[in-house]
Amino acid sequence: MGRDYFFTDIPLEISITKLVTIHYFEFGRDYVFDGESHDFWELFYIDSGKAEIEYGGSIYQLNQNDIMLYAPNIFHKIRSLDSNLDLLCISFECGSPYMELLANIRTKASREIKQLFSRIIYEASEAFVLENNNPGMSGLKPRPDAPFASVELIKLYLQTALILLIRELGKKSSGTRSGQALSENRTANDIAAYIDERCEGKLTVGDICRDFGFSATYVERIFREATDMSVMRYCNAKRIERAKKYIKSGNMNFTQISERLGFDNPQYFSRVFRRITRLSPTEYRYSLQIK
Repeated sequence: MGRDYFFTDIPLEISITKLVTIHYFEFGRDYVFDGESHDFWELFYIDSGKAEIEYGGSIYQLNQNDIMLYAPNIFHKIRSLDSNLDLLCISFECGSPYMELLANIRTKASREIKQLFSRIIYEASEAFVLENNNPGMSGLKPRPDAPFASVELIKLYLQTALILLIRELGKKSSGTRSGQALSENRTANDIAAYIDERCEGKLTVGDICRDFGFSATYVERIFREATDMSVMRYCNAKRIERAKKYIKSGNMNFTQISERLGFDNPQYFSRVFRRITRLSPTEYRYSLQIK
């Protein structure tokens, strides 16, 4: 008698259903993308250089080998912070519930994931006519002479990278974060929201520690892990966002703006403004007049 064979089903935990765009950008320091939101996922990988990103009303810095994964319908924008910014951008559709584990994460790419990204870039150049420095590209144009199954390979490489990301981020098979990591991430988000509401006027790390009941060391650690920024750097970034709005309105002078936003004096306000925008307040106001 022959043996009875049994078959093992293959679950599709992560399944990419559609590719939208694949870009490899090579930008200079002056590059700014004003932002967008869309109903599909988008992955950023910083191959070299630095970039500042904004999403959900918060500002973060991405460095070389950093990955950022935007969930659908999240408004986001980016600007270069380096003379050479090399950025891989892949947008795609995936309906897997496990993708929620990766929503809006920022993490470092492992060597294996970087190798997968390199393979995606190569296969995409063989499969499609790419417009790498055109952020306005809205789709992919297939090459008539594309190698056999090149798009399928892109899909497999991307799915593998996403699976490895979930594993490397320490997600449990049930699809939940560790309790401590989840709690700290929520606390960091609460601190960011607290700063957003109170960045006008005097605000110190001590104020935050008192109101949240944590030590300064703990607050700085969890906040930097979540945002790649210190608490006060984030606070100053939000203050300068407000300052730019006040300058545009033309209803206050620089001294009044400085006082309203809690800076010790107009000179310090000007230094922080230049450090973040690369323009003095006067130069920024002049740039508005000549647009």
